Amino acid sequence: MGADACNQIKPIYTGYPDNKSVAESYYWSLHSAGWQSEREGNIQKAIHYFEEAYKINPDDQWADKERGAGNIEEHPEYLETVVVPLPLKGVYKAGVNPSRGNITHAGFNDFCFDFSGAAADGEIHFPGSPDHGENADYTGFGKPVYSPVHGVVEMVTDNEPDLKPGYEYLLFTGNSITIKDEVGRPYVFIHNGQSSARVKPGERVIPGQIIAEIGNTGMSTVPNLHFGVYSQDWLMSLPVKFTVYYVVKGDGS
Repeated sequence: MGADACNQIKPIYTGYPDNKSVAESYYWSLHSAGWQSEREGNIQKAIHYFEEAYKINPDDQWADKERGAGNIEEHPEYLETVVVPLPLKGVYKAGVNPSRGNITHAGFNDFCFDFSGAAADGEIHFPGSPDHGENADYTGFGKPVYSPVHGVVEMVTDNEPDLKPGYEYLLFTGNSITIKDEVGRPYVFIHNGQSSARVKPGERVIPGQIIAEIGNTGMSTVPNLHFGVYSQDWLMSLPVKFTVYYVVKGDGS
């Protein structure tokens, strides 16, 4: 992976504050190499780069425990669970794909969630709507996104257009909001609808405050919320557990 290729990937992360030193680091460059490999269709090579960069699986054949301060064994705080309310209200289909084949949930984004609005049976479209129709055919599109914490808004991107469902996604995060909680952990909300942001940088927010609406912007194929909480150094997403929710089974019970 050459420097030119890495430099082509770095703009993906310009939405994240304080990322300059991270972008120049050994492990961030490897993660960028993973993104490039994924775009070239070489999933296994991409997975190798992610594994080597973050040591997510210490038993992996590629693991080299002597390289990189990003080794998760040297940073137990990367595994500290964050407990917060859900950033949504209503019925949603949640996705947390642990497979390394799911590139947008590997490495940096390992503990992130995707939420799509759904009916009690798990269907994400309104009844009678076609697959990959319009955004308005999806039950979650335009639904409010809430802050789960007390914090300060660090960054807001709000001008990117919503994409037509099923079309090829764009290689950037789309509209997003970053909130830092009271101990400095960034909370990221991605794929928000165009012009839906209800907050601005520097604004203080409280739990339950509406900050945006679910959209279909950036690296997204259907309306959804990509949500993650990150370490203070932006090197790893953190495990999250949600409070006050219940699970609806496929039969509606």
